[in-house]
Amino acid sequence: MPESYPTVTVEEACEILPDLLRRVACGECIVIEDGGKWVAMLGPAPPTPPPSEEEAQGEASRRDVVRGMLEAMMIQKPLLEDGTRIQDILDDWDRQG
Repeated sequence: MPESYPTVTVEEACEILPDLLRRVACGECIVIEDGGKWVAMLGPAPPTPPPSEEEAQGEASRRDVVRGMLEAMMIQKPLLEDGTRIQDILDDWDRQG
């Protein structure tokens, strides 16, 4: 590893962790040292992986159930308590895919 990373001691890291996390969120890598030895490196998290096929199917299934419930509710009462039209919610879902 190159030695050009900013370094902090374990004690410093504990005291300024929120600041270190903000820096890491901006893409910076920071080395944590203990007794002059590198013991850890803070860096940006990897991107969130896309959902598995099974998770995506489960989400689609839950969405279908909720859609069916909203459509059934719409027959009895087309507006929610706040005045939102249930059909508008369904239309938004259709536009979002």
